[in-house]
Amino acid sequence: MRRFTSENVKMETLRGVETQIEDGQRLIDQLIRDGIEVTAAFWVRTSEEGLPQLYIASPSFNPDKMGEAFRDVYASLNTLTDCAVTPADLLLIDGANPIARAAVALRDRHSGRSPTRYHGQRLGSLPVVEATIYPPPGQWFPGFDEIKHNFPSAEAFTIPVLSADASPAKLAPFLGTINAERFQGRPSGTVLFQGPKESRGQPRTELCFVYKPEGWNTLYRADTRTYEEVRHVSSGAPFYRLADFGPWAALKIRKGIVPSGPGAS
Repeated sequence: MRRFTSENVKMETLRGVETQIEDGQRLIDQLIRDGIEVTAAFWVRTSEEGLPQLYIASPSFNPDKMGEAFRDVYASLNTLTDCAVTPADLLLIDGANPIARAAVALRDRHSGRSPTRYHGQRLGSLPVVEATIYPPPGQWFPGFDEIKHNFPSAEAFTIPVLSADASPAKLAPFLGTINAERFQGRPSGTVLFQGPKESRGQPRTELCFVYKPEGWNTLYRADTRTYEEVRHVSSGAPFYRLADFGPWAALKIRKGIVPSGPGAS
C-alpha cells in the first residue's frame, strides 16, 4: 500500500500543475490552428486556497457574445485527447481587456520560449497570488529572436491557410513586403510578411507576420523622440515595399473548415 506523506502530496500537486501548463499550451496551439487569434493566455490563482484558472484573451471574443466564444473554444478543447484542461478551468476575455494588457506587458518584459512566472499582487485590476503567462502564441519562427531584440515592440502572429493556397510561387511576391491597407485590424505599413512556417505535409500552413506599431518604414530619432519616415538615399524608395495582403485575409481558414480531397488528412 502506498503511503501518502505531505511530501508525496506536494510532488503530485506539482506534477499536476506542470501537466496543466503543458496542456494549456496544447489548447492554445489548437485554437490557433482552428483560426482563433490568441492575444494572451495565462493561468491565474487569485487566493491561496483557490484553484488556478486559464484566462484566454482574443480580439475575436466579443464581450456581448461570449457564449459563441465559449462554444468555439470548447470545440477546440474537445479535439485534444487526455487533456488536463477542463471547461471549468477556462475564462475568456476580450484582447483589449486591461487584465490581458497587463499580462502582455509582463510577458514581453521576459520574452522567451518558456512561460513567465509572476508572483505580484495584481494583474491589471485582478488581485492575484500567482500567475503563469504563456509566451506570445505562434510567434516563434527562425529570425524572430533577432527581430524582437532590435524592435522590442514587435509582435508576431500567424494566419492559417490551406497549404495548396501557399505555394512558393504564390508567396514569393509577398516575402519581405508590408501591408498597403489595414490588415487583421492593424494599420497600413505596420505588418511585415515573413513567409510560411514549415507545414510538414499538413493540409494547413501558418503564414507568419510581424506587427510593429510604429510602422516598418520609420526609424526613431532620439533628438525629437519621434518616429519619422525613412527612404533609401539613392532611389528615394521606402525601405519596405507595400503590397496588398487582402488575398491572404480572404484565404484565412475559418473555424470548422476541414480540408478535403487529395493530400487532406
